[in-house]
Amino acid sequence: MQKICITGGAGFIGSHLVDFYCDNYPDAEMIVIDKMTYAANRGNLAIHLDKSNFRLIESDICDPETYLSHINDCDLLIHTAAESHVDNSFHNSAQFTLSNTYGTHILLESAHKAGVKKIIHLSTDEIYGENTCDRPHDEESHYKPSNPYAASKASAEMLTKSYVESFGMPITVIRANNIFGVRQFPEKIIPRTISRLLNNLPALIYGDGSNLRSYLSAYDLCEAFKLVHDEKFNGQVFNVGSKSEYSNIQIISKLCELMGKDPEASIQFVTDRPFNDSRYLINYEKIMKLGWSQEVFIEDQWETVIEWYAQNADRYRHVEL
Repeated sequence: MQKICITGGAGFIGSHLVDFYCDNYPDAEMIVIDKMTYAANRGNLAIHLDKSNFRLIESDICDPETYLSHINDCDLLIHTAAESHVDNSFHNSAQFTLSNTYGTHILLESAHKAGVKKIIHLSTDEIYGENTCDRPHDEESHYKPSNPYAASKASAEMLTKSYVESFGMPITVIRANNIFGVRQFPEKIIPRTISRLLNNLPALIYGDGSNLRSYLSAYDLCEAFKLVHDEKFNGQVFNVGSKSEYSNIQIISKLCELMGKDPEASIQFVTDRPFNDSRYLINYEKIMKLGWSQEVFIEDQWETVIEWYAQNADRYRHVEL
């Protein structure tokens, strides 16, 4: 029986990966390690919690004893646990270094001692920094992070590379565009806008709203993970991107329209955050050559996402939107 461990599995992306691997490997022993911070929720794992081959370990990824107790004989270790909200990184950057960089280092060292057979590390397109030209960044492009969050993720990647080079560890890195879907904590633009509009609050736009982002479905991200299990991809990096690129004001105006709100009356422009990159643009032909393609488009998912937040509004009643 396979043993699969997912860090951050009670969060947004992590819980989608848990669903995906539980569906595709129903007989595997599944272990989720999650600190259960504000962005995690046991409800994200509700359909799995009573399974005999599923365990949720509530623990900090910076605690090496957690790993050493649970990842021995692990066939696949997926690392998604991270502080991920860029806004927060400007106010508490040391926490991002602790969780994203130091936490990754502890994971790598523990996995090395435990002899984990495969690690997939989730990174971000933000490690490349802003892209103001039409030439997308490929996997060989240099790091140029422009905020503390991106810097902490770039640092984590450098550690993964060092463990590949120094110890020959079986690690593959995935750098993804903005992920969308249900269960995302309402601090990111889509769930926050939906939640504010549901509560008759104005939708907030930083600056003039011209910043561009590409939106990748959590389901398509999971499919990319499945393709890079093979040992021949050890030490490699894969961009995973989306054709669906929109400005912030386009995203928010569309949500207003779908939720029956007048954009002119429902949008409030606020002071831009520092170093709000105008665009991220990546080349993801490498993963496409493995057979991956974008199958789920945000244009077809608006109503599904809005409906989920409407039905689960009570989950976020305590959240300051």
